[in-house]
Amino acid sequence: MSLTKSVVAALACFAGLGIAQNVHVANTEILGNITSINAYTVRDLGFHGQIGKWGINSYGDTFHCSYQDEYTTEGCTVPLAANSASLSTDDPQRVEDFNLQGDNYPQPFVAYDYSEEPNSDWGMGITNVVETGTDQGIVFFARNHRPGAQGGHLTGGGVAVVDTSGDYPTTHRTATQWWDADNGEPVYGDHGAIDGKDGFIYAFGGLPGSARDGAENIYVARVLRYQATNLNMYQYWNGQEFSSDRLRNPSQDQSVFSANQGTPFWSNHYDCWMYISRANWDLVGVSVRTSENLHGPWSDEQTILSIPAEYPGQMAYAPTAQTQYDESGKSLVVSYTMYPNCQQAAKVTFE
Repeated sequence: MSLTKSVVAALACFAGLGIAQNVHVANTEILGNITSINAYTVRDLGFHGQIGKWGINSYGDTFHCSYQDEYTTEGCTVPLAANSASLSTDDPQRVEDFNLQGDNYPQPFVAYDYSEEPNSDWGMGITNVVETGTDQGIVFFARNHRPGAQGGHLTGGGVAVVDTSGDYPTTHRTATQWWDADNGEPVYGDHGAIDGKDGFIYAFGGLPGSARDGAENIYVARVLRYQATNLNMYQYWNGQEFSSDRLRNPSQDQSVFSANQGTPFWSNHYDCWMYISRANWDLVGVSVRTSENLHGPWSDEQTILSIPAEYPGQMAYAPTAQTQYDESGKSLVVSYTMYPNCQQAAKVTFE
């Protein structure tokens, strides 16, 4: 465990009446690696969401290992599952796996469908779960075609239904995909989703190939919570208003900002929305943007955490806000992936 040098970062955050506040970071602390209490795994990416009593962490490529080594995939399958999930515990550095098979193998949380054969040619990225009702939620997925497990590109994305009524959370997909990235549609949800506290779920999506300033243009769609599994009920922010017209090859002006992969969250401490992501030009920096509306306008990004690198060029990415560890928002646990495939946690304390 190490304590980084205290930092103070000021940025604009808007309260309920639109009055600007200053947000100050008093200090940051690197907590260390995140490991499972019942499985040896190495995982890529990482997101968090809550459905009732279930705090669910969701991941990308997942390796099952013969021993725990969070910095390499030595001794691991390559990869065992295109995604997986675990349950949060009271300790931000410990998670609990579920639905383990065989030699404590984690299973895909969102499974392949008939069109994705052979499975080894496809990645199936997922982000955070969002509650839609009692024992029910959704999770957005992104399909990555990568023949021979090399390179690849996002072909599109969609929604899977999450059911927590059983012994552990399960999912089923609503379709092969909904949004077609090959025809210029953003992959909604691949940059996180959130309950907007206004009856709508908001999904942030990147547009493949739209990189600028080192990051992707991010677009926003929304849907009423109880209609989240009906594609026809989604609305899309076009830069001026939400419309039922789907965006294809949207302009930069229709995006809400440009960012690396991250997730939105609500700060009780500052009474506003924040979006957390890797800083655009900092390989080990974690930044936030702020807004009083999920469709913006959003502030510029400001770095709130700098993660010590083990070697030059190492990257920390896909940070997510684990707000359940301090609901007051005075402090914030941030989980992230430290390249390669090392899940870690840090704590940011605000003034």
